[in-house]
Parts: sequence; C-alpha cells; structure tokens
Amino acid sequence: MAKSKSVHLWMEPADYRRYEAIAKSRGVSVAELMRRTLEERFPKQKAGAAAAAQVINRMNLPLPEWDELRREIIGRRDDVVR
Repeated sequence: MAKSKSVHLWMEPADYRRYEAIAKSRGVSVAELMRRTLEERFPKQKAGAAAAAQVINRMNLPLPEWDELRREIIGRRDDVVR
C-alpha cells in the first residue's frame, strides 16, 4: 500500500470554527470531515454503466415523470430503428 500524503490547508479562523462545529456534530475530526467531503465531491472513478449512473444521479437533473420519459425514450429508439 502506498504511503499516505499530507495536505496543508489554510483557511480563515471563522471558516475553521464552522467546519470544526460540523465535524464535532458528526463525531469526526476536521480532517476526516474534509476527507469525506472531498470523496463525496470527487469520488474515485468506477468502471461501467453503474458508475456512470451514479455520477448522473448526483447531478440532480430535473427529469419528467416516468411515463413522459418512457415515451420519449421509445420515440427516440423508434426513430433510430426506422
């Protein structure tokens, strides 16, 4: 396993206090809060359709109701088949 690397992050005291309070409320250190936040925002790349679906899902795109979306998908498929 590769050795861990350190990152030094400078921030305003008020920002640090805010992150410290969030970390405390979650029962973790500020460093762990930062690691988790970075992993959520920049997840490790996974291969395949499931990983792509997760990335798209995190975008919180507005989608129509399923019936409308299904009609659109089928309509586009039918256009390609013709």
